Amino acid sequence: MKDSDYRFCLLNDDYFMQAKSCLIKVFIKNEPMGKHLKLSEHELTEFVEGLLIHAFPQKLSWIAIDKSTEKLVAVRVLTDAFNDYSPSIRSSENFKIIFNFLESLYINHEHILQVKKATLLHTWMTAVKEEHHQKGLLKALFKHGAHWAKKQGFQHCIGEATNIHNLNFLKKYTQFSELNSIEYKKFAYNNSYPFQNLEEHFEGALYYYPLEYFPEVEKDIFAIN
Repeated sequence: MKDSDYRFCLLNDDYFMQAKSCLIKVFIKNEPMGKHLKLSEHELTEFVEGLLIHAFPQKLSWIAIDKSTEKLVAVRVLTDAFNDYSPSIRSSENFKIIFNFLESLYINHEHILQVKKATLLHTWMTAVKEEHHQKGLLKALFKHGAHWAKKQGFQHCIGEATNIHNLNFLKKYTQFSELNSIEYKKFAYNNSYPFQNLEEHFEGALYYYPLEYFPEVEKDIFAIN
């Protein structure tokens, strides 16, 4: 497929449920920590629903639609760090481990989140269906998201890269700064090392990049509904 075989728009009502399904399935299958801990669909559903409900009215999250089927094939969930999502579900031990890891990345960097409204984006989740890999969708979602956010006044983006593919992408396209990183095998939680046997990926990292350095889309045309 070519880039013209897809259309890109802000997350909307028509694709809310497809976005939820895509995020859950891709996260379970490909995200290193979720995959290693064998996170279940049930454990993920409440979290993803809550995240999307919070992100939806902010109109910062983008999706990719396959024009031939009108099905959602990729999604990137972004929020304003000033009004960020605070997950209320911590009952699952797997979620406690994952969020403890992510929160540990911010140690000594808590100040980065002390920002004004509409200045700092936070990338929460990005998912591309497997059959649509290597089609440039991730790059396109970053492009549209950055260009649109800059129009709203945003200047930077922050996030947690949990696999080597995300880190390589960021190195290639965003001129990012790695603020902190934690080796999975060395991460301690309640006197144990839950990721000591995680071999596929080396570390998780906290990243930060200026939107001004990300290439803008060639045509200033957006589907906003």
